[in-house]
Amino acid sequence: MTNAAADAQLKAIIDGLNSAAMDAFRRGDSETLAAGFTADGKLLAPNAPMAVGRHAVASGWRQLCALPNVTASWHAISVEQARSADLAFEVGAYSLAFDSDSGRVQDVGKYVVVWRKEGGAWRIAADVLNSDLPPRQSRS
Repeated sequence: MTNAAADAQLKAIIDGLNSAAMDAFRRGDSETLAAGFTADGKLLAPNAPMAVGRHAVASGWRQLCALPNVTASWHAISVEQARSADLAFEVGAYSLAFDSDSGRVQDVGKYVVVWRKEGGAWRIAADVLNSDLPPRQSRS
């Protein structure tokens, strides 16, 4: 299999994992979201400390899911697999919106996810996201 073919096959897998994660997000299921991370996985969200490990990652997702009237979506733009076939990285885009005391907050941005194959399954080792908006507009 060529690298391009392997990357396309892996992108289809990652797209499926992202779709399942968005379903979990809509349900407010932070435990399922955290289960998609490696045991030592890291969530690096803006305006928050780094969350390390599934318990901390679940807490980070729980806070995000609890925002009033929150909606979010994300999608992979590209996925590339390492030659070792046990690591990959995804570059994508997201949108996020929620209600705040000062009105509706609407954010768009980009992210990088490092995937690691663990026990035959792809899991997130690191998830880094940041806003495209100036700092004063991305905060409520």
